Amino acid sequence: MDLLRPTRVEIASDSLRANYRNIKKFVGPGCEVFGIVKANAYSLGLLPVANILREEGCRWFGVAIPEEALALREAVRVSLIPLRS
Repeated sequence: MDLLRPTRVEIASDSLRANYRNIKKFVGPGCEVFGIVKANAYSLGLLPVANILREEGCRWFGVAIPEEALALREAVRVSLIPLRS
């Protein structure tokens, strides 16, 4: 039995943008919304997700490991918060 099957994930950038805007509206002015992009943005792609959120005004990102922080810092000038388990 072949349990492997092709899998594909697409980022619905319009939905990601709308979700960020809705959360930002909900928390109100004066609050920051962190983009949690650990684990390669939950397999959606660290840089594509971070770039979309950055375009929407996200200034802070949470990462899990130093390699993610370095990749993000080199590609997108942002503030980073390391997350630990």
